Amino acid sequence: MIKEIKGNIFNSKCQALVNTVNCVGVMGKGIALECKLRFPGMFEKYKEFCDTKKIRPGILQLWKNSKPWVLNFPTKMHWKDPSKIEYLKSGLEKFKYEYQDKKITSIAFPLLGASLGGLPEDLVKKTMINYLGELKNIEIEIYEYDFNSNDDLFEKFRSKVLNFSIDDYKKNLGINSKAADFLKKAIENKQVHSMLGIQDVPQVGSKALINIHNFIRDEKSIVTQKTLDF
Repeated sequence: MIKEIKGNIFNSKCQALVNTVNCVGVMGKGIALECKLRFPGMFEKYKEFCDTKKIRPGILQLWKNSKPWVLNFPTKMHWKDPSKIEYLKSGLEKFKYEYQDKKITSIAFPLLGASLGGLPEDLVKKTMINYLGELKNIEIEIYEYDFNSNDDLFEKFRSKVLNFSIDDYKKNLGINSKAADFLKKAIENKQVHSMLGIQDVPQVGSKALINIHNFIRDEKSIVTQKTLDF
């Protein structure tokens, strides 16, 4: 059964989540970057597969050491390339014949190769439904990304920084003044609603995103100007 959802794929309760990737070991934007930040062990194994040429279109990599599992699904060779519909078809064909052996009972897909990959959404959806529509004993979700949909990590992050000053952002996240200012305004003005949305905040680069995820995971006391002045 296929369920089409407009929302944020990281809200899915499925057993596995599909992450569209290239074959050169780079997860630099979008869902791939967010997966890298959420599941660093998965990224290291994926990069190893790329370095040893073990992953290519039509060859999928399943990471089971996280919840949810992550299925890396190549839609392009190099990150600079556009996605190709034939790569989608070969990967979907592989999934079709192996999901039961891999004991996948529910899975969430993004629109493969659309958005950053450049493929038309209607063509992608039609192709996916054609390959996935008749699969048995598996629940399938297909997500169309909704910018306004939040996610669990973002809500946790927002609650921790709700009363932060610019200096608090700098101290706790290890970011510069410009990044702190842009991020504070984006959150307070509700210009971002998810961890995916934070990627588009000006001056917030890859190092800042790593710091933000580490900050979310850290359950230690938060350093604020108020506590420093005590």
